[in-house]
Amino acid sequence: MIESLGMLAYELLLELLVASLLVWVVVVVVIRCFSITDPAWRVRFSALPVLLPVFGVPLIHLLIRPLFPEPHSAPLEHFLNSIISMSPLIAAVFLSVAGLLLFFGVTYIFQSLAGAVCYRLDWRHQHHQQSALWLRCNDMLQPVVSKLHMSPVRLVLTDRSTCGSIAFGPLGSYIVLSRALVLMLDDEELEGLLAHELGHIKRKDTLFGVVVGASRRLLAFSPFAQTACRSFSHAQEEATDDLAIRTSGRPLALASCLVKACRLTQGHYDREPSTCLLSSTSSAEHRIRRLFENYTCVAEPSGKYRWLFFGLVAVVFTILLLVV
Repeated sequence: MIESLGMLAYELLLELLVASLLVWVVVVVVIRCFSITDPAWRVRFSALPVLLPVFGVPLIHLLIRPLFPEPHSAPLEHFLNSIISMSPLIAAVFLSVAGLLLFFGVTYIFQSLAGAVCYRLDWRHQHHQQSALWLRCNDMLQPVVSKLHMSPVRLVLTDRSTCGSIAFGPLGSYIVLSRALVLMLDDEELEGLLAHELGHIKRKDTLFGVVVGASRRLLAFSPFAQTACRSFSHAQEEATDDLAIRTSGRPLALASCLVKACRLTQGHYDREPSTCLLSSTSSAEHRIRRLFENYTCVAEPSGKYRWLFFGLVAVVFTILLLVV
C-alpha cells in the first residue's frame, strides 16, 4: 500500500516539475518574442507556470485520460515503468513530501482567511474608537474609493511596519496601513498609497494572489515556478502602480512614499496581508526608478495580447497532454 501511494506521489511530483519547466520556457519565449512590457498582461502570463501545472496535470489525469479508447502512455510513464521497484522507505519519503506540500498550500489559504477575520475585528474596534490618525486616513480614503467607483472599503491601522490590502467576499475589503508610515507621509503621499492599495482590491489581486500563493507552495520544489511567481509579484505591483498613477495623478508622490516605506522597513517585510506595499528591496528600487523615469505614463492597459494569452493557454495545455 505504501509503495503504491509512494509511486503515485512520485509520479505526480515529477509531472508537476516537468510541467512547470515546460510552461515556464514557453512563457519566457513568448514574453521575449512579443516584447510584452505591459505589467497588467505580464501578471497573467507570469502566473501560467504556477497555475497550469497545479490545475492542468490533475485535470489531465482525472478528466481527459479516461476519454482515450486506448491506454495512454506518456514519456514519463515509460520512465516510471523502467523503475523495477520502490522500497517502503523511499515511498514513504515521496508520500511525506507530497503531504507536506499539500498541507502548506491548504494552510496558506486558511491563514489568509484568518487574517481577514482578524482585520474585521480590528476594524470594528477602530471604527468605534475613531482616533485622530484613523479619521485622517479614512477621510482621505473615501474620495479615492468614489473616484475608482468601488464598494465601501474598511481602514485598519496597525503597529507593524507593513501596508497592504485584503479582500475576501463576505468578509469585506480592508486596507491595512502602518501607523508609523502614515505619520511620515504628507497628504499627497498618503493619497498615492491609498490609491495603490485600492488598486489591488479593484484588480482583484487578493483572490488571485491567494490562489497563486497556495499553488506556489504546492510547487515549492520547482525552481521554475518560484521564478515565475517572483515575476508575477513584481508585475502585479507595477500594474497597481500604473492604476494608482491614473487615479491620483501624482507618481512622484507615490515614489516618495515607497522611499519612506523602504526606510521604515529596513529590510524586514511582513507578508501577512495578501498584497503588500513592498515585496522585496530590489522590486521597490525598480519601481521607484520606474516611477521617476515614466511619471507621465498614464495609458490604459493594452488589450492586444488577449487572443495571444488564450492561444498560449490552449497550446500549453495540449503540450501537457502529450508530454505529461
